[in-house]
Amino acid sequence: MNAPGYYYKEDFVNFNPRVAEHIPLVFHHPQIEKIKSDILEGDYKGRRMTYFSGIADIKSKRKKLERIIKEAHKIY
Repeated sequence: MNAPGYYYKEDFVNFNPRVAEHIPLVFHHPQIEKIKSDILEGDYKGRRMTYFSGIADIKSKRKKLERIIKEAHKIY
């Protein structure tokens, strides 16, 4: 994927800044499919997605996003 991303030991999450209607995050983590969260979408092997509609949506989902990141790094 040719998009900005975060790398921790291997690809972790990317986002596409060219999408205008929302901010998509694509988690590429070996264990992401084991993490349960209502903001993670998709049924792809080793990949889950989440979408934010703007800063207010990001703020409202912040705790869930932080838990996902912490849990992924703990599993890893």
